[in-house]
Amino acid sequence: MPSTALTAKPYVRFDLSQQSWTVAPGPIAADVPAELAARLSGEIPATVPGCVHTDLLAAGLIESPYGYNVEPTLEWIGRCDWRYTCRFSADEDLTTRRHVELCCEGLDTVAALTLNGLAIGQTANMHRRYRFKIAEALRAGENELVIEFSAPLTAAEREEARYGALPYGGGGSNDGRPHNMLRKMACNFGWDWGPALTTVGVWRGIRLEAWDEARLGDVVPQVESAEASGAELAVRAAVVGDAETEVKFELSDPAGRVVASATQAGEAGQASARLTVDRPALWWPAGHGEQPLYTLTTRLVDAEGLVLDEAEQRIGLRTVAIDSTPDATAGDGSAIDDLALGERMHIKVNGRPGSSARAGKQSSGIQLAPFRKIGRPLTLMCIRSPSARSSIA
Repeated sequence: MPSTALTAKPYVRFDLSQQSWTVAPGPIAADVPAELAARLSGEIPATVPGCVHTDLLAAGLIESPYGYNVEPTLEWIGRCDWRYTCRFSADEDLTTRRHVELCCEGLDTVAALTLNGLAIGQTANMHRRYRFKIAEALRAGENELVIEFSAPLTAAEREEARYGALPYGGGGSNDGRPHNMLRKMACNFGWDWGPALTTVGVWRGIRLEAWDEARLGDVVPQVESAEASGAELAVRAAVVGDAETEVKFELSDPAGRVVASATQAGEAGQASARLTVDRPALWWPAGHGEQPLYTLTTRLVDAEGLVLDEAEQRIGLRTVAIDSTPDATAGDGSAIDDLALGERMHIKVNGRPGSSARAGKQSSGIQLAPFRKIGRPLTLMCIRSPSARSSIA
């Protein structure tokens, strides 16, 4: 049944990606043409989420990197520091809370952050999220958030000089760029199938969150079984704060009807529950059925029934498994990787078996697919079903 909790929401989320952003370079590399260097002297409108390459392209300051022989002319971008600035106004909903945090879903990569001139944090990993406490730096009215990104190529080379060179030429990577020295997407430094466009930027969402007593952390749903007769979902929610709370889980079907619910005490920083759905609408890969999505609503409620925080996610009810059963008899290619027998690699969705590649003996599922990189033909090896266009039967 629907939740009976009060609808007041004391938490505040303020999306900074909807505010005004600009980007400006640090010292310009010596090989940048003087005319372009002059045009880069001021602030450039920026889009968040995004990156400096797309901002420069949108401003008409660079050519498309996918044009013929343009890629080498853009390497200077990865050798410049870049300053992203966001100006926003904060009201009492933000400034009067006990806790105010800057939540960064993804910063690429080495960066120092200040708010109104006060240092609030540093980053060095584009693959993780960051939360910074900013209550002391935030002020009522106008605010200025500055994210200073270090030149990624220079930062990688600096780390290589610090720790010593490590091998990084394998796997098709472009030599001469020590991509393994930063926690940054390796192919951003170039690969055999993609250009070297070493960039920086706020590549995922960024927001302010303000709260008093408690808030939700990560909410993780896991579909443990999914069949025509029923599905079972395990849900785990992290709780931050020391208030006495309950966590209410509700799962609604694609039509909006609540089909499962549970309430658990938010003890020891987390709450978990199991939700069962009778005769679910299962999610299937494209070409094998529909892709209905259910809505999981998670509410953090205090002892008086006041909603302190709320999260909503859309999920498909489905399971995915790999069947790697050994083959019954040896066949062509059985000596590959010293396997006496090959092994199937069948992908099963919702328990339905399919067909894909076999490792070690029956490798007919390995095919070559055409691919293109900057106008040059390239070959990319892909695993495909030997008997159909899809790996699901």
